[in-house]
Amino acid sequence: MKKSIKAIIAAISASIMCAAPITATVTNPTPKTGITAQAASDIIHDVAFLNNNGGLNVIGSGALTYHIVGNNAILYGRYNPVDTVNMPDKIRYNNKLYPVTEVAPRAFKNAVKTACGEGVYTFRSGKYVKKIGDEAFYGSSLQKITLTYGLEEIGNRAFAYTNVGSMLNIPGTVKKVNAQAFKGCDHVEYLFFNGSSATPLDISSEAFRGLSKLKTIYVSRGNFKANGKYANDNSIFKDTPSSFDVEYDIDGDYNNVDEFINRYF
Repeated sequence: MKKSIKAIIAAISASIMCAAPITATVTNPTPKTGITAQAASDIIHDVAFLNNNGGLNVIGSGALTYHIVGNNAILYGRYNPVDTVNMPDKIRYNNKLYPVTEVAPRAFKNAVKTACGEGVYTFRSGKYVKKIGDEAFYGSSLQKITLTYGLEEIGNRAFAYTNVGSMLNIPGTVKKVNAQAFKGCDHVEYLFFNGSSATPLDISSEAFRGLSKLKTIYVSRGNFKANGKYANDNSIFKDTPSSFDVEYDIDGDYNNVDEFINRYF
């Protein structure tokens, strides 16, 4: 039996908090800005030849290494231990431009401060990036991330056990958030699902598990899946606080947020 939109949703799933029920207060939000605006022109980094290891690796400004595959470039990691990763939109090598479309799996995994250098503290994706690979930033020193409009997929454990900041925006272009993508990101207080029903969002198991400081979820897209199908999966937000707010502004196939709550909590 569904509760009304304005009702307090109580005791939805005891499995989420070891016998402590979830309580979600559903309200109608003030419009919020959750998507970083794209720059008017591309950010381009000039790069130089580094080595050839199964493809062309090049090094650019910011001491970042790229792997060129066909007409695209993949952000491969760090050549020197820089603490800020601001992805360019394109790289230029031998007078040819290559859009940077992906962050490689494990590119910055466990990038923490050591005696040998800095950890990675800040990450901003580029305009043309489509995918952030599995464990790309797993266990790193991240303190802030900006995921830009155009991103489509976030890999397994891509940001698990990092401090991505108190506000986490999932752009409206994202189609897939894979298993445990943000597991253990225990500094997140405000989570935004941007977009509309035009782009369905598929969320895998434990994708947002362990957001222990979560206060509010803002929902502005109405077409969600769980594990590739329209079905319940209350592991997605497991081990979140026993109460939080859900604010909604949905123009998709949900007329209210009850189904979102009932599906995932």
